[in-house]
Amino acid sequence: MYSVGPLLSWRFPNRGVAQAQVGQRRAQAREAQARFDATVLSALKQVEQALALYQGEQQRRQALQAALDNSQQAFELATRSHRAGALDALQLLDSERSLGEPAGHPGPGRPALDQPPDRPVPGSGWRLAT
Repeated sequence: MYSVGPLLSWRFPNRGVAQAQVGQRRAQAREAQARFDATVLSALKQVEQALALYQGEQQRRQALQAALDNSQQAFELATRSHRAGALDALQLLDSERSLGEPAGHPGPGRPALDQPPDRPVPGSGWRLAT
């Protein structure tokens, strides 16, 4: 601060401090952008993983349905053969046993397909199956 006489004073601006503050704000903005980008990429990764899991479950379900359809057809053929006398009762029971569990049944250690997943839901953390 300089003064010329008692009535006139002048402060020279400290540009270094102002430039440092601008640089700091720009760095904070870049940091916020990087965090945002990381969050978006993480969400996209979670969505892709969830879609891959869903597609795998759909394929598994289709395969189970096809296997059940084949087992039912084999049982119908075994029933006809038993009625015609070509198969005995034990062979018919074996064919009936091969039908397995109903379509859509999860099997041991697998959740039913209509239950909520025990996986993270993108953007909302973990959701527990009820």
